[in-house]
Parts: sequence; C-alpha cells; structure tokens
Amino acid sequence: MERTAFNETLVFASSHSDKKSLAKSRTSLEATLRQNSGAIIDDLLLAVAFAQRQKLITIQEVCERTGMGTSFIHAEILAGRFPKPVKLGASKSRRAAARFVDGEVCDWIAQRIAERDLPSPTSSRAGGEMS
Repeated sequence: MERTAFNETLVFASSHSDKKSLAKSRTSLEATLRQNSGAIIDDLLLAVAFAQRQKLITIQEVCERTGMGTSFIHAEILAGRFPKPVKLGASKSRRAAARFVDGEVCDWIAQRIAERDLPSPTSSRAGGEMS
C-alpha cells in the first residue's frame, strides 16, 4: 500500500517537474515512510505486549512464576492480596475451570519487588545497620 502511494507520487512528480525536484520529492517521501514505519512498528509492539498481558494462565503457571504453592495462592486470593482468577464456563461451583490474567500476576510480582525496594523504617535509624 505504501509502495503504491510512493509510485503514484513518483509518476506525478516526474510528469510535473525536473529530475532534481523528483529526487528531492523521493527523498522527502522516503523519510516520511521511514518515520511512519517506526510508528507502525511501535504500535505493533504495544499491541503484542497488550495481548500478552491479557493471556489467561493456569494455577501451575502462576506457581512457577511466583515460586509459591497453590495453597498460598488460594489463601492470598481469599485475603484479597492476590488477583482473583477468571472463571471459565457457566459453572459457579468451586471446581469450575479458572485461569489467571497474566498481566495481573505480573503486576502483583512487580508490586512485591517495589515493596522490597522501599526503604524500611529500621534502616533509617542512626546506627541501624543490620548484622
């Protein structure tokens, strides 16, 4: 599609100007296409990243990523400290198939890392070095 517009511009330019103007038009058009292709690539990368964050993953994948067991994960869900899974199908029973949203699990992990990196109240005390 971009190539067609490029060729049409060249045909128009060649019928209405000299070779020097044509070269200038071509250079300008190529620069514009390069700029736009960068934006298109950026948009595609964002779309892929968004799609990955919306992927549904199993409890086993959650356990692998967090290093925690299923009992811990379920306890954290009940306490409201871990993202709830998405129920699949119409069943409302406890045994209904469920998956976790990948992006929500990644955000939970990122929050744990951020909390770890916060200065602790004990480290700000004078002479409060850890032994």
